[in-house]
This record gives sequence, C-alpha cells and structure tokens, in this order.
Amino acid sequence: MEKRKCCRVEVEVMTREYTINLQKLLYCYIFKKMALKVVKEIMKFSQKAMGITNVRLDLKLNKDVRSKGIKMYGVGASTCMEQRH
Repeated sequence: MEKRKCCRVEVEVMTREYTINLQKLLYCYIFKKMALKVVKEIMKFSQKAMGITNVRLDLKLNKDVRSKGIKMYGVGASTCMEQRH
C-alpha cells in the first residue's frame, strides 16, 4: 500500500482597515432598536468593500456596538476586515 502525504494548503489573508461613519448610514431610521440596524449596516458595508457575500461579524465588534444599549450607538466604528482565500 502506498502512503499519502498530507500537504497543507497555504491560506492567503487580505486585511483592510476601515472607519465607518455610522451617522451617515443611519440618519433615516427610527430611534428604537438602533443596535440591530448598526450591525446590519456594518455587514452591508463590509460586503460592498470586500466584494463577497459571506460576511461574519466579530464578537468584540458586536459587543462594542451593543454596549451602549439598544437605542444608542457610537459615531464611528473602526473595523478590520479579513478575507481568506
């Protein structure tokens, strides 16, 4: 029998850093339950910026967005996006 060697595939990681202006994206939404809209807008921005549809939000970013409560959100969100090939 012939033994097969396992070879690892090199994974390329493309990283970009953005600062997202949340006030510009969310000026037309209602006041209540803003944190959910913030998360959706961040995901929509990252889909557009990276050019892919499979987007996952980091737990630290999610906690930071929801830390001020449901109604309040920060002015900007600094994000680091990674795309693995």
